[in-house]
Amino acid sequence: MAPLFRERLGVPRRAWWLFLVALVIGLVAIHPLVVPLIVLSWFYAVARYARTEVRVDADAIWVGRRVAALGWLDPTTLGRARNPWPWRPFTRTYLGANPIWTSDSVRVLGRDPKGRKVIVAVGTRRRDELVAVLEWGMRNAQVRAGAWAGVPLPLAGWYDDPWAPGSSWRWWDGAQWTPYAAPAFRGRR
Repeated sequence: MAPLFRERLGVPRRAWWLFLVALVIGLVAIHPLVVPLIVLSWFYAVARYARTEVRVDADAIWVGRRVAALGWLDPTTLGRARNPWPWRPFTRTYLGANPIWTSDSVRVLGRDPKGRKVIVAVGTRRRDELVAVLEWGMRNAQVRAGAWAGVPLPLAGWYDDPWAPGSSWRWWDGAQWTPYAAPAFRGRR
């Protein structure tokens, strides 16, 4: 099955302007000895995030080589990410790709089966699409896991397609998504 969401993070031109601003501020406002630290940290970020891919399918989210099951994540913690502390990317439970040059970000917290905290923090240029896919994926994973036992599922009908949010609708049969899809149109469902 094709991924519900896929984005390769790149280094846009805006990033290099931010780099120049950081150098000038470091040189003029802080101290010239800080400039090499700024240069090293910037190129570390470029090397780390320039080709990182963010991918979401029906069961998991991948950030680079790290993966977390959507069923581990808590939908109530879905929000905006902050830039991480410098040591956080080195922890095993952090799935992060949130460089300073990304235009927007998404963060969600959870716990793995061993009870360890899982943090997903992703910078993206397609935030709304990623949030919609994550909301659908986390809800769907919880339904499959029985976490919503006793809570009624949505009624059968046409809903925004989780594989193509905003551009098509997909038929929900009351228990699962079906292969039936239709182009989005304005008006009544």
